[in-house]
Amino acid sequence: MTAFLRVANAVEENNPELKVWVKQVREAAYDIGDVLQLFTLRHQAAYDICKVSCFIKTLKACHQIVSHVQRMRSRVNDISKGHQRYHDRYSMLEQGSSSRSTVSNTAWHDYRGDALLLDKSELVGIEKPKSQLIRWLVHEDPRLKAFSVSRMGRLGKTTLVKKVFDDAVVKNHFQSHVWITVSESFKIEVLLKGIIKQLFDEIKQPIPQGMDNIDTNNLKGIINAFLQQKRYVLVFDDVWDIYAWQSFRYVFPIGNCGNRVVLTTRNVDLASFGSIEYHGDVYNLQPLPPEES
Repeated sequence: MTAFLRVANAVEENNPELKVWVKQVREAAYDIGDVLQLFTLRHQAAYDICKVSCFIKTLKACHQIVSHVQRMRSRVNDISKGHQRYHDRYSMLEQGSSSRSTVSNTAWHDYRGDALLLDKSELVGIEKPKSQLIRWLVHEDPRLKAFSVSRMGRLGKTTLVKKVFDDAVVKNHFQSHVWITVSESFKIEVLLKGIIKQLFDEIKQPIPQGMDNIDTNNLKGIINAFLQQKRYVLVFDDVWDIYAWQSFRYVFPIGNCGNRVVLTTRNVDLASFGSIEYHGDVYNLQPLPPEES
């Protein structure tokens, strides 16, 4: 169910009927998780039995759990009957991992590209988080700081950070500006070359010759050398896990110029890890309140 929902989130918006079915699957998945957690707690309690009365209570609880499981099984069977109506879409989701990744990434990046093009007048509820992030970035603390914007997908993390990145206050505060989309299936060499290209394009200088033949360590060295003694802001958008972060977190020099790094991620553990390591904060983006929605 989890694997299905992860991909279905990217395509359900274009099909109202599929959206209803996905909602049913999602709710069932949550309820199944609750039942499993309840079973785990009751199972542990069975090992702590010290009296006959406790044992009887435990048996009664187990009977209740069995009833829950039977109801969930019936519910899942009912939901699965919708499979035939959406067979074409569902079979696409059940293809090999490569196909799933391609479908998911294509759909996701289409939306992500649209988010980068939105005009400020089209946005609602962005001013408060935008102001907070700008204050964090331009605060006169010379240490390198990393800030994370975290929460579930499609909540507006990319849109928010892009508006902060493009703000005149931020543009004027930093000497070097880089925006890199990482994604789940990124390649470190491509990411590093993208950073180098943006850095040299910004100062209208040609990139170093022979880039195609430069290995990963030397690419990191070029970036590190370029950013020495510069005040920079680097945005790494859509970072999926800590392993991705670890592959490039030593690229940028620490310096003492008030440098800033920003991550957007759905991974709350990564958000905390990256920000704490570099003296920063996590902004947990919240859904809009009812009035603004």
